[in-house]
Amino acid sequence: EPIDDIVIFAGIRPIDGVRNILAQAGPCLVRASSGLTLLGVMIFDSSDLDLLEARGGLGEVATHEMAHVLGLGTLGPWDQLLVGAGGTDPYFTGSATRQAFAASQSPASPFTGNSVPVENTGGAGTRDGHWRESVFGSELMTGFYDSGVANPLSAVSAASLRDLGYVVDDSRTEAFTLPLRLGAWRAGPPTGLQLVE
Repeated sequence: EPIDDIVIFAGIRPIDGVRNILAQAGPCLVRASSGLTLLGVMIFDSSDLDLLEARGGLGEVATHEMAHVLGLGTLGPWDQLLVGAGGTDPYFTGSATRQAFAASQSPASPFTGNSVPVENTGGAGTRDGHWRESVFGSELMTGFYDSGVANPLSAVSAASLRDLGYVVDDSRTEAFTLPLRLGAWRAGPPTGLQLVE
């Protein structure tokens, strides 16, 4: 059938048992003209659905996965804007994303590393495809779902979709400021529940 927008299939099936990978998603077909997603899929781990619903996190996880279907961390245009993939300090170079990242910082404690830091821990599907949890905290597009707190979809994530080639409505983003813990970031993998693409 003709698709003038995007079609996302969603399914529920076992992935890896309780409290590890909650969901996974990505594009299946892309448009030849733009390289942007035409058809994608989201799979939710059947072992974790009750936990997500009980904690009120299913909507946030679904939104996270939709962003991956659109290409955040999963499409060629993302890879073209990613520097240092597989290394200790990968970062995203999209100009709109860098501007949004700068605007999300607290003037009292500006970020001093390469902007915009991408996840450098976790396995395939987590590292190089999400914002770095140790910098972004509970922002929705980190690779780990932070239960019990808000996981906002920030202007940084929206701007990354703009850098990929989408038209973005910034009014749909949620308030977000980088956490004021720059001097005490966690070392090693975060303790949240993992999201994988």
